[in-house]
Amino acid sequence: MKKIDNDNAKVICKGNMFAGEQLNELQKNILDYFAITFDFTELQSMDSASISLLDRITDKHSISIIGANQELIELFKQKLIYGKMKLL
Repeated sequence: MKKIDNDNAKVICKGNMFAGEQLNELQKNILDYFAITFDFTELQSMDSASISLLDRITDKHSISIIGANQELIELFKQKLIYGKMKLL
């Protein structure tokens, strides 16, 4: 995670994004930021807990996604969070 300024952060996700200690730590670290950009360029897959986290934080934060592959975009559409965030 990179702090851009007091209100903005960028999270670079690599490999697989699954429930666990790293996801819990990420959730704690991003709560102080209003706008969060997730870079999914090197992300291979996400589990439902990760998608639920994105869904929860879109209610209180401005979320942007960079580099989501077509499979992830389809997953966002199925989980009805596609319209809650910006795809860049």
